[in-house]
Amino acid sequence: MVKNNKSKKNTIFIIIGMVLSVGLILISSYKIVEVVKKSKKDKYGVVINKDNNKITRERILKEKEEKKKEEERLAEEKRKEEERLAEEKRLEEERQKNQVVVHNVSSEYSTGIPVLNYHFFYSGDYSSCGQAICISASKFEEHLKYLTENGFKTLTMQEFVDWYEGRIEVPYKSVLITIDDGAMGTSLSNGNILIPLLERYQVHATLFLITAWWDKSDYQSEYLDVESHGYNIHFTGNCGAAQLRCLNHDELYNDLKTSMDILGSYKSFCYPFYTASENAYTVLGELGVNVAFGGGGYNATRNSYRYNIPRYPIYDSITMDSFINMVN
Repeated sequence: MVKNNKSKKNTIFIIIGMVLSVGLILISSYKIVEVVKKSKKDKYGVVINKDNNKITRERILKEKEEKKKEEERLAEEKRKEEERLAEEKRLEEERQKNQVVVHNVSSEYSTGIPVLNYHFFYSGDYSSCGQAICISASKFEEHLKYLTENGFKTLTMQEFVDWYEGRIEVPYKSVLITIDDGAMGTSLSNGNILIPLLERYQVHATLFLITAWWDKSDYQSEYLDVESHGYNIHFTGNCGAAQLRCLNHDELYNDLKTSMDILGSYKSFCYPFYTASENAYTVLGELGVNVAFGGGGYNATRNSYRYNIPRYPIYDSITMDSFINMVN
């Protein structure tokens, strides 16, 4: 009897244990189902829990947009850098091309000549001129002093033409000084800075004169050649470009011929605003002009194109170190 009662109790405990286990299982399953119901994945595969919404779809979209913008910015910077490097390479190749040695001469002779290009000269306050191409008298004198003290030969225009055309050799320390227009500080009557300094240091230079604007007689010195800067084409024409580009063949021919007849020289010409053209090349050839000058910023060589010889524009901001680099 006692044994039967004990068996009954064991059976009851087993049943109760099973009921409790089933209950726990059902409760756990219900909680899992609820969590799954409350959670879902968005299209990026990120679980978004409705009860714990720390990472939202909006945040992911914002991060994706920011990443896209950053990639675009980096790509644009890379493109600009590649363009800059390509331009530097092009300019370097152009400089090297214009420095080609075409004559096998001794190193004591020049194969490349720096042609310096000045415009206006002022004394005292810079505001009296106010343009970047104005040079103070003291700075110009510093340039001339350096050239004379360091043994440079300053060429006349005839010497430059003879060198360019291969009739003579010149020392490797040679420069050609040019001045455009004939305005402030260049003549005996409009400031008189240029000529006294040339004569003091016995330095040669060439002035390209706008002959309709100023009289040749105001530029007389054994150290100053006067050549053509055109008769009356130093302005913007009605075609929206430099007047030289606006003129047809006969108009340009007549202007340059008038200027050169006044000066009594057909040796050289320089372009207003450094602006050349195919029409100008043709006219200069027909007039028998030896050389014409533009800009560029590198040395002239015998390989330079006859009607577009490069020059170094000189600005008031030039340092002495920059000037020394140019002429050396």
